[in-house]
Amino acid sequence: MENQKKNKKTYLLITLGVLAVIVITLGLTYAYWRLTKEQTGVNIVNSSCLNVSMENQANDINLENAFPISDGEGLDLEPFTFTVKNNCEEYADYTISLEMLSVTNLNSDFVKVALNEQGKTGTPKILGNYDAYEDLKLEDTKEGRTITSGKLEPNGEKSYELRIWLNGDVEVEDDAMNKTYKSKVVIESTIAEEPKIIELDKDIPLANDGEDGLYAIEHNNLSELGSEWNKTEYRYAGVDPDNYVEFNNEKWRIIGLVNVKTATGVEQRVKIIRTDGIEGQKKFGDYAWDRDYDSDYTNNWTTSKLKDMLNGIYYEGSNGECYIYGYYGIASKSECDFSGNGDLPKGLDDTARQMIDSEVIWNIGGSSTEEETVGMFYERERGTSTGDVSYPNVWTSENDKEYHKGIGIMYASDYGYATNGGEKGRESCFEKDLRHWTGNDYDTECANNDWLKPSSSDQALLLPLSSSSGSHYYLTTFGFIAGNGSVYSAGGVWPVGYLSPRATIYDGDGSINNPFKLRV
Repeated sequence: MENQKKNKKTYLLITLGVLAVIVITLGLTYAYWRLTKEQTGVNIVNSSCLNVSMENQANDINLENAFPISDGEGLDLEPFTFTVKNNCEEYADYTISLEMLSVTNLNSDFVKVALNEQGKTGTPKILGNYDAYEDLKLEDTKEGRTITSGKLEPNGEKSYELRIWLNGDVEVEDDAMNKTYKSKVVIESTIAEEPKIIELDKDIPLANDGEDGLYAIEHNNLSELGSEWNKTEYRYAGVDPDNYVEFNNEKWRIIGLVNVKTATGVEQRVKIIRTDGIEGQKKFGDYAWDRDYDSDYTNNWTTSKLKDMLNGIYYEGSNGECYIYGYYGIASKSECDFSGNGDLPKGLDDTARQMIDSEVIWNIGGSSTEEETVGMFYERERGTSTGDVSYPNVWTSENDKEYHKGIGIMYASDYGYATNGGEKGRESCFEKDLRHWTGNDYDTECANNDWLKPSSSDQALLLPLSSSSGSHYYLTTFGFIAGNGSVYSAGGVWPVGYLSPRATIYDGDGSINNPFKLRV
């Protein structure tokens, strides 16, 4: 049994060669390169304790006569793909490295690498910037660089895409001509302990006022909602708290453990959001709440085109009708592609759909004024006033079977509770109405210490203006809440969902480089 616990190593070999010469034509100097990557057969290492197999799933890749190229061109290269499988009943940690052969005389700073899980967008990085190690695994190698690491569940697997190219910044003056680069990919795996399940309200320490982190929110004084809502919530706040989570092969962020209405009463769910600005991820885009100006538009969420899009083509990862920015800002009917083949991000995959709770009852109450504190917005969102007696104040699978899949957008209160208050503290922000968080005569501590403050596009909020059937609230890039957003005008959208009780958080520390993991 002792032998079974020893580390086991498995190697996936890829040979890469670079040849460079100078070609001078008509007084211009060009760099001329040849890059070859080779992989044949299947490499498997078996043991009674750990059985990790790596299978090449692509033909040999040969890039010949290629110049140094930009990162964008590098990411468009056909990748070399391989799968790491754990066929054991125990967890396995693994690392993926590149070890340069002794014949290599090309500096690592001239080589760009992008290794990413299949379906994700690779982030280019100079090979020389990866962590080097001295304990080389292979013979006749001179340098090792750790590219990535991860954990496999029992009988789990991950597929990777590897792209390598010559740094586009290389110039003739650099010592890169007539050089050779050869390396091998090394996968090393070891037995690992089962990851600990993480519960936000029990396992994450609370932050001190003014710090980034998790905060407890008491709701004992909600006059309109009643005692069933008096559950303590836990929400992440600050400029950049450690609330990143891997979801849908992307990095989303955890808003917190929040109160929601279900068929059996008020319960708590983990709420997550896909924000823009995370490196390597496509922007979600700008869309209108409802249809164009000449149509029968309303701020009724249950009939909105934005709701249909989020819970239709985005939820399914397909393409179809959407309403985007048009002439003079008026929504224009278009077709959006969430299949992952275009400029938009890929929609939800099967695993992500299993993790979203489609049984949560979304409260969609409205407010008549933007000069509300975060506590007041929290009540209005869960209240009964929508400004139109024909509008429902909840969105459920009972009243919207076709398009209630559990994908919405953030509330005004989500933004309000996400500030740490800076030097003045959170309570000072909670006492101030969100319309006046910023402006010429107002303090900016609240908005500037809020991780949900958008940087590039005003963000639509799930809050109708109850005094007007054609308007909804939105969050400005300045950091204040406004209530005059026309439902036929396009603005930024960040998808939001509640995790099912079946989905559990495990592993990671929530940082952007080590996000929390999810499983069902």
